[in-house]
Parts: sequence; C-alpha cells; structure tokens
Amino acid sequence: MTVEIQINLQQPWSSDLLSAVARDKLHAVGIAPPPRIGRGRAIPMLVNQPLTCPYCGSQQTRLENVFGPTPCRAIAYCQHCHQPFEQFKPL
Repeated sequence: MTVEIQINLQQPWSSDLLSAVARDKLHAVGIAPPPRIGRGRAIPMLVNQPLTCPYCGSQQTRLENVFGPTPCRAIAYCQHCHQPFEQFKPL
C-alpha cells in the first residue's frame, strides 16, 4: 500500500481577505461586510463592536439577533435611518 501526503502551507481563508471591491458589492446590496479582525487575533463578538449601517453609514445601530438567515449572518437595526440590515460575521 502506497500513501501520499500533501502539505499545504497556504494561509487559510478568512473574511479579512475580502477585497475592497467585494466589500463594496456587499455594501451596495445592503449587507454590512464583516469587520477586519487582523491575523492572530481572537474573533470578536459582534455585540462588542459598533456596527455600521450599509444604508446611511451611521453607527447608531443595535444587534437584533445574532442568528440571521444563515449561520454567517446576523440581523441588525439602524436607529438613524430605521432600516434593518444583515451583518456578515467575521471568520
């Protein structure tokens, strides 16, 4: 029996690797892109970070539900423009 082992030294994907274009596209459809967390840092809880509304840019927001329509999204509400929006969670 022959066994072949392949080693991959590439950095695993994280939401920090989203390009500026990808973040702009999320923002354009009303989804707040995940905050950048930096390499080697613990994933911050969304409730401890100010969320930015993708519609008006206000940080007068509140987290409505950490469980959105998918496991990677949360539901937030902007108290300035009164719009609900989805917030991608950082990975």
